[in-house]
Amino acid sequence: MGDLLNQELCDELRDVINQTDIFIKDEKESKRFLFICALMDRFDTAVKYINEHQKKPDSEEKLIIFMVYSCIIKDGIDYIKNSLKIGKSEDRKIFEDIYKKEPINISDNVQFDDDKFFSYFRSLIFAHPLYTSRSIPMSEENEIQYSPYIIENSLYIRIIPGLIGVKIYSNKREIIEPLLISFESLKEYIKGKYEELNDVITKFKQIIEEKETEWKKHKVNRDQEAVDVLKDCVNILEERYMDTYEIHKLITYLTCENSFEENIENVNKYRNEIKRIIPSICDAIDSHDIEKLYSIVSFVLYVRPNAHEMMYYQLEKIFGYLNYENDNSDDIEWGLKQAELIAQGFAKKWVVIKPREMSYDETKMLTQVACYLEYMEQKEGKNE
Repeated sequence: MGDLLNQELCDELRDVINQTDIFIKDEKESKRFLFICALMDRFDTAVKYINEHQKKPDSEEKLIIFMVYSCIIKDGIDYIKNSLKIGKSEDRKIFEDIYKKEPINISDNVQFDDDKFFSYFRSLIFAHPLYTSRSIPMSEENEIQYSPYIIENSLYIRIIPGLIGVKIYSNKREIIEPLLISFESLKEYIKGKYEELNDVITKFKQIIEEKETEWKKHKVNRDQEAVDVLKDCVNILEERYMDTYEIHKLITYLTCENSFEENIENVNKYRNEIKRIIPSICDAIDSHDIEKLYSIVSFVLYVRPNAHEMMYYQLEKIFGYLNYENDNSDDIEWGLKQAELIAQGFAKKWVVIKPREMSYDETKMLTQVACYLEYMEQKEGKNE
């Protein structure tokens, strides 16, 4: 038996939500973020259970559990659609032949649908222990209905296999016929409700698209000095709830102190490369091409030459440990030692690095200058 509910729908919703920080950081959208997370996690569990229990429950306990998970699907869909102001889906009238007959007898001029029937049936199955007064269709004044048990074995069920139902008592009526429905109809209803996730996914995609359209209207001001252009890039990325770490790093490398005159020429070569890519950075931000943006920036910031096998370890400790926020003296000392080893290795061909006499920013900037120039020399050598 194939799956009744398609888990890929919930996975797609999760992918859409996670592709942006809009739903975490936007003041309006963030208000429903925790509910969305709870919904997706609960749906994972509900989908798994329902898909694994598609045969008619053979006990009261199993039917109650199936209804609980069905209720999670139904209520989750209704809540999120209401939150997103998505209109009610067209009623599929799966239960119409049930609620227009005994014991409910909904007349044609009364507004009633599958959702209302499910809520009523649910209240009798488990949602209001023993009795219900809220969701009774065509109720008498001050009527309360009581459900003493779930029907698992009756003449109806023996004659027509696949039915489930409840016995109903009422304080206003003498006798109420048992309420019986097809378990297959219940499954069909839940499948339809779950597939309304498509409407939710479409709405979230629309929210993202509208945000991105609005963002693209704010272009980078390129008529400034290089550092100011990058600062404008930072402001725009922050508007879009995006990470600005790499752009801040470029700004630092363009502005940090240069302690030794013999480093000026090669530092300027590296800084000129940063300035050269700024128009491409602006193009990527203006078009909201984030993948392109980080591809452009990453080459300048993270390019690595071929060198001794410990180089990657040393660079990791230099860039990871030498931070002003780091108050671990052992980490800092280890980072300084690794910087000294890099300074004594291939880096000395390009720059003078004295980690204990300069700022962490300058140490890291010079380390990256050496990596970049060494890589470019190696690349040119291969092309000759």
